[in-house]
Amino acid sequence: MTRTAYLIDPWTRTVKAVERTAVDVSSVLQEIYCLMHCDYIQAVHLHDAGSDVMYLDEDGYWKDAQAYFHCRLWSDQTVAGRALWVGKTADGDDASPSTPLDYVRSHIVWGGFR
Repeated sequence: MTRTAYLIDPWTRTVKAVERTAVDVSSVLQEIYCLMHCDYIQAVHLHDAGSDVMYLDEDGYWKDAQAYFHCRLWSDQTVAGRALWVGKTADGDDASPSTPLDYVRSHIVWGGFR
């Protein structure tokens, strides 16, 4: 089962579609950790994004506080480190995002140094 997600990377200042193939719970989590280069994640709900959520790197500020962004569909808080934008099924499983990639890109504001 192939799904997409949007990887938000403040180091490269890109928001790009990535393919996800993991299906069981433990491999899904490992896939997310691998894509985001992290060990701990937090899911946050977004405004005007349907059932989509954004996974944040919980340790992002400890790694590099100079690589961050702000998502205008979330809160006033900045996000340090990579994030992964995913869709959700009615059962709460990960799915491809319902929000178009260009819409997500238009709501990301980069911060920090390049």
